[in-house]
Amino acid sequence: MVASLSYRCVLCVTVPVLAASINPKLASTLVRDLGTKAPLTSLAHVKRIRKIKTEGKEELRIILCLADGDVTSDTLDIPNDVADIVEKHALVPSVAQVSAHPASNQKEWEAQCLHWPTAFHPNACIRGSKLELDEAESKTARKFMKEAIHQARLAHSSGQLANGAVIVDPFLSTVIARGHDQCTFSLQPGEGNETRIRHPLRHAVMEVIGMAADRDRLLFLSNERTLCTPCSEERSESDAVAELASAEKKARVDQAIPRPYLWTGFDAYVTREPCAMCAMALVHQRVRRVFFGIPNTLRGALGSKYRLQGIRSLNHHYTVFQVSISESELMEPL
Repeated sequence: MVASLSYRCVLCVTVPVLAASINPKLASTLVRDLGTKAPLTSLAHVKRIRKIKTEGKEELRIILCLADGDVTSDTLDIPNDVADIVEKHALVPSVAQVSAHPASNQKEWEAQCLHWPTAFHPNACIRGSKLELDEAESKTARKFMKEAIHQARLAHSSGQLANGAVIVDPFLSTVIARGHDQCTFSLQPGEGNETRIRHPLRHAVMEVIGMAADRDRLLFLSNERTLCTPCSEERSESDAVAELASAEKKARVDQAIPRPYLWTGFDAYVTREPCAMCAMALVHQRVRRVFFGIPNTLRGALGSKYRLQGIRSLNHHYTVFQVSISESELMEPL
């Protein structure tokens, strides 16, 4: 038993904090006051309050503040703001150990919770260090990003923002949807005096989501249905969608692969950093990883302006990688 606990503890680097048992009725008040006076900025993954059982009774303990590395129960150095709270509520501080870093896997999380409960998102990349791709994954990523760049060039050649997107099933190494920005389009395509208007929602990511929905209808519905006319006319890629669906359907039958839930396990390649709308749409689609090229300093939601993948309250998280791409690459002639 000792060997097992020792093994688990090796997975967890800890730091000392000051904690105290509290009356449950004071929990919300103390969380609010301590959040203002002693925020745990560097320990965002650690839960402020934990519930323990002592002699058959449940007890709440709260983290008061960080402690010095050499602190002991006899040498507590409490900041003045926290000391005021301790005195006001007659708390008895003691030293506790908590995880210094977020867990990157299930075993780390289990080891951390032996000390103090932490939050854990299996699909989230929340460490400060950048995850690395192995050589094979890097080669695959380059291959599919080139397809996204080709889509961006198609967009640029038709007067759109040079932004392309490709959705990939990595298990089949198959593109399930590809597209580009369609925010500006013509009401009379192919005629002399065209009237061009803007549609603010037709970003590259939203386009491929629509195409993937068309693909799902072709692949998985038991009864035969055709694409609705407005979607077919607007995108004018219905034949390409049908071709992709047909190829994937054969591959799934050959390899006995079941229908996925939305885009679970899929990867998204986008030449420009998605905005908040597109980044959140990718959360809803349950993608595994997002690869983007050029940062969007005004509206980028994956690091430039916001960091949506790090919001813990979301019910799904994906890993984000940035690929080095230049504006000139997206605008090269076809």
